Amino acid sequence: MKLHISRSGRIGLIVACLVAACVSWSFAATQYATFSGPRYVPNEYIVTAQPGTDPAVVEQSVERLGASVVKPVAVSDTYLVRMGAGGGGVVRAMSSGVRTAAISPWVITGFTANSYCYKSDRIPDDPLFNQLWGMQMIHAPRAWDILTGSSGVTVAVLDTGVSNHPDLLGRIVAGYDFVQNDNDPSNDIDGHGTHVSGTIAAQGDNSEGVVGVCWDGVKIMPIRVLGDTGSGTLDWILSGLDYAMTHNVDVVNMSLGFGPGDIPLLQTKLKQLSTRGIILCAAAGNAYPPEEVGPPAKYDECICVASVGSTEAIAYYSCYGPGYEVDIAAPGGDDNQGLPGMILSTYVTWNGNVPTFGYQYEEGTSMACPHVAGAAALLLSAGIPPGEVRSRLQTTARRPQIGTMDKRKYGSGILDVAAALSNGSVQLTKPAKGAIVNGFPDIKANIRGIDPTSIAIYIDYGDGNGDGIPDNIATEVPILAGIPASAYLNAGQTAISFNYADVSLTGPLATGFHYIYITAKTKVGGEDVYDWGTFTVASKIIPAGQYLYAFPYGLTVTYPDGTTSATALPSDLLVDANTSAPLDFRLTSADRARLIRWNAAQSYYVQYVTGNNPRFPGENVPKDDDRAWLNPIVRMMLTNGTIQAVPTAGGFLPDDPLRSLQYPAGTGFWLILQKDAVISSQYTEISAPLGFSIYLYKGWNLIGNPYTYNVPLSAIHLKYQGEIRSFDEDQLSRRPWLDASIYGYVSGQGYVKVPQDKRLLEPFQGYWVRALVGGISPQDSLVMTVQ
Repeated sequence: MKLHISRSGRIGLIVACLVAACVSWSFAATQYATFSGPRYVPNEYIVTAQPGTDPAVVEQSVERLGASVVKPVAVSDTYLVRMGAGGGGVVRAMSSGVRTAAISPWVITGFTANSYCYKSDRIPDDPLFNQLWGMQMIHAPRAWDILTGSSGVTVAVLDTGVSNHPDLLGRIVAGYDFVQNDNDPSNDIDGHGTHVSGTIAAQGDNSEGVVGVCWDGVKIMPIRVLGDTGSGTLDWILSGLDYAMTHNVDVVNMSLGFGPGDIPLLQTKLKQLSTRGIILCAAAGNAYPPEEVGPPAKYDECICVASVGSTEAIAYYSCYGPGYEVDIAAPGGDDNQGLPGMILSTYVTWNGNVPTFGYQYEEGTSMACPHVAGAAALLLSAGIPPGEVRSRLQTTARRPQIGTMDKRKYGSGILDVAAALSNGSVQLTKPAKGAIVNGFPDIKANIRGIDPTSIAIYIDYGDGNGDGIPDNIATEVPILAGIPASAYLNAGQTAISFNYADVSLTGPLATGFHYIYITAKTKVGGEDVYDWGTFTVASKIIPAGQYLYAFPYGLTVTYPDGTTSATALPSDLLVDANTSAPLDFRLTSADRARLIRWNAAQSYYVQYVTGNNPRFPGENVPKDDDRAWLNPIVRMMLTNGTIQAVPTAGGFLPDDPLRSLQYPAGTGFWLILQKDAVISSQYTEISAPLGFSIYLYKGWNLIGNPYTYNVPLSAIHLKYQGEIRSFDEDQLSRRPWLDASIYGYVSGQGYVKVPQDKRLLEPFQGYWVRALVGGISPQDSLVMTVQ
């Protein structure tokens, strides 16, 4: 083995480019194991019993789960058990037994899957591997635990040719030389194409030299489009691309490029390859100072690769701009960090027609690009669809460990081939983190690249350190226990969704704070991925829609500090159930909430609106239109020789001046919501009222039941002209004060008449009742009271 060292590298000799699409950086939260092969022994678990339990009792318990004890384990009260043929999972069976109390006594306190253990991070025996810092940077050894390549994948290297280097033995398939127009592209006089190919596919574990990203199986198709000095022509490039396309390659590596500008003919050809599912990788280009990216890398069809040095800082020569053309960064070397900071790979030198094979340090985006091309080939080797490869590479790219990440220079971040290969993910979308929900929340998660049979979801588990992750997953019972997660997967297996009522055997979740945790295993590698969140179950949640509604307390509230607001309004009380932000009642809001009250005394609707009064644009009065609520219709009364205004139209009886201008519990409203809402938790007066009284007027009136329980009509009392009757008594009288018909409202159905045999008002529901008597005059007052 001969090692050649070159300090000049490839700066300025080979130019590459970026893609013109703007991409945002994202960080993958996937955690990686370092195992190859299956993670767990099928159908085997290690169970822990209560201290001192008779082994016969343990055996009896596990037999009821369809399992049998294999042997004791070298830990007290611990046993290896195996499920019988056709038996369900131990944990699911156990959880079902606990819920149904079918196992008595229950002595098992924990279950642990019987896991396989492997040596960590597959390291090939190539003697120069410890100098390949780029492979470590992209986490290639973790990826090699899963696979090292497939002979069914071919990477076309459009370059200066590829020599018959011994470290590429068996990895090269027939290609073409468009420079000399023959079938032998092995005359790589420059050495550049051989160096690039070694990074992609140098054979690993052969006790020789270096190793490529795909160090076993993946093939290199050399297509010579650059001459002896590292330059070529457009027609050679177009011919090379066409050759790659017609010979069904899977990936094209282009560690080359033109200067800044545009070549529409080249982009047209790239579109043809991209349409066929061929993955195109192109170098961003080298210049000092860096210039803007040119073709082919600037085109959207290509993955544009920038270069980083061993410190993960962008190399000083790596081109970018003028926009966000760079898609991803990869190890390309930086001679400012000395020779060890450059990229070592296969190389060839020539003495006449005699090649000498060795290894050489180089730097440039030309060296970064094959890291990405090799990663793409590795993903294809794992059976990942071509249309998914690019997004996996970009969405799993990571930010540099030092400094800030300029997206124009790094694109999505630094290549992480292990993350891209595994790239299983679960993301909880419902309940949204911090959401307020009802006792039967919708549960939904987006999933990607995971084994559907491995999905487990937990609520209210042990979490002593508050990190959102169960302290001991083996002792927790998933809420899907006994129910296959596949029952709730969508057709594309990209999401799982269900309502808690679908899986609950114990009724709704308790009011208050809850944790939720979802975990699964990736299809490739069997690694654990998870997400978690928190949510609060409210005593009453109001889904988006249109309702007749009654608030569970009046529109006067007591704040946590004990002070009382005489002007508490709907915009103070109602908040978005998902974000806890106040609902927006402004006329200009796209998500506008609406609250409307029928003024029976004057026979018109009054609508609650926040914001300055549009009739007086210059008036600087916050919530000016709230006057519709603060100043309801009044009647004038003479008291002790003084004329006083007494509010009517559903206001409180005037025995509490503080509340005299407010709408009480028992008042009905039209409530129209664009979003789910709840009563704001910042208010402490959230208990149901002890009773209420409201005025009714001749004609239709909006009333409501503000209680958490049904109110029978017999509990409603009426007072008119000094006489008091119950609702039932009124209906039996010869001259009733109320019409017997009461109407509710159901979204999608319209008005619904309360059946005569039902005779009760439901919690928080509003209703229309028609009064046959009642007026503004005190002598003509009709008052409805619920005690």
